[in-house]
Amino acid sequence: MRLRDGLLSGAVALTAVLLLTTSALADLRTPEGTAELAVTLADDPDVRAAVTDALVEALLADAAERSPIAGGLLPLIRPLLEQAATTALESPAGRAALASALSDALRQLTFRGPLVVDLRTAVLVAAENAPEPLDTIARTAVERGSVGVVVIGGTQDDLPAGRVTPPGVDELGRIAGMPKWIALGLVGAVLIGLILAVARTGSATTRRRRLALAGVPLVVIGTTGSVLLQIAPTMVVERFTGSMSALPESAVDVLPLLTDGLVDLLTMTTGLALVLVVLGIILSVVRLDTHSTSDSRPSSD
Repeated sequence: MRLRDGLLSGAVALTAVLLLTTSALADLRTPEGTAELAVTLADDPDVRAAVTDALVEALLADAAERSPIAGGLLPLIRPLLEQAATTALESPAGRAALASALSDALRQLTFRGPLVVDLRTAVLVAAENAPEPLDTIARTAVERGSVGVVVIGGTQDDLPAGRVTPPGVDELGRIAGMPKWIALGLVGAVLIGLILAVARTGSATTRRRRLALAGVPLVVIGTTGSVLLQIAPTMVVERFTGSMSALPESAVDVLPLLTDGLVDLLTMTTGLALVLVVLGIILSVVRLDTHSTSDSRPSSD
């Protein structure tokens, strides 16, 4: 009996953890939520400044590699490139391109491997705002594939074979190969099934004891999950920033905004953790409230 009760409590705990994990992945991979956060980031001046710095450095490095003669002209080219990139990213088209790239990047945070940010459209928008010959330099760099695709947390050599751009939206929205809502529904159904099975088998005393055993892990996991959900975004961000040798000052200023945005994305999972706590308390209280009228007959369970 103790073994069966222990297995029951363990199954409920494991399923509750899996439910919160699946819900968190669903939150962080949702196209609507990540798109909204991406727009917020693209509208932030610090984000645009960080992207501008990255684009300008990449374009200058590419220009120097293709033409050693251009090395002496880089100090003159830099202000023009910075002005063109700044103007482009402040335009509606530039912000839309940046938001699209950031949205794809945000959904990749929960996947293994480096983060791929496709800024080629943003570079081409910047090229439209740049004078000759800077516009040609930008377009040529994109065509050569040397500028526009940024890999964070690794290099292009670390990417899966043949991948140089972010995964598609459909792939990013799946959990264990399934649409996220189906995955979430299956795990939730298993948890509800376990609780119903406990409530309908055995004597009254046995059912109440097992309901309490199911309620305790729900309270513990729900409470622990609520705390972890507040620090999980920081851990996710540090996974990538920790692998970078140095971050420009403009990028460091962006991290708090990104972390806060990820916390907001996890709203559904935070609410689900609270539901688990309340459900666990209810299951435990059922046993306490009815203890005085419990079935006194010996149980064979």
